Amino acid sequence: MEFSPIKIRTTESDAERVRLAWQSERRRLRRLVDARMQRHLKEEGWPTDPDDEPVDVPPAELRRRRRVRREFAAAVVAGGVRPKAELLVGDALVAELGERGWLAGPVPEVDRDMVPVARWPGTGTGEPGRAWRGVVNARVRADLPQRTVAGCWEHSAAAVTALIAWRDAHPKLVHRRDDPDAWAEYDRLATGVLTPGDVYRAALRRIRLPETVHGPVTVS
Repeated sequence: MEFSPIKIRTTESDAERVRLAWQSERRRLRRLVDARMQRHLKEEGWPTDPDDEPVDVPPAELRRRRRVRREFAAAVVAGGVRPKAELLVGDALVAELGERGWLAGPVPEVDRDMVPVARWPGTGTGEPGRAWRGVVNARVRADLPQRTVAGCWEHSAAAVTALIAWRDAHPKLVHRRDDPDAWAEYDRLATGVLTPGDVYRAALRRIRLPETVHGPVTVS
């Protein structure tokens, strides 16, 4: 399976919540694997009680335990624990695209000459009055960013085309005070633009911290 890196600019609070979430899942992974190892060693007859006499463990046995622990960790992760940002963000993005109906069927055609490389026309700077100050980096399934861009383009094509025409018609218009009516038209058109960043941030908001210290992180 191919993966693609994405960089999500978001609020500081959302970025912090994602960090706390995968760190919580990492601790949960450790707890679950520790418990499995304890049961495994006990079944094999190794002392596991803190009051037991210490036993010299041969190097070969230590290597075996490390291998078994890796196997247990892989099984726990496969069971739904997400100890990395990319696992959490990937699941959240799947949930977001699924709810939008963007996961099923072929990827819509995109006009590559029109899709912006950087900021999409009509987009602002993030939080009111300031830029997005939080960043979440993750690697997700390669098809997810492709479907996100395609879905956003299908939703925004008419508005983006109209905004580009607006800019061509007002090449020297910079300050809003110069022509409030023209800028009102720009703002009206901008409401029709949906960007990949909008979708990624909506996905991040699906990530919920555990209700208890030993609980799982959820994606709703």
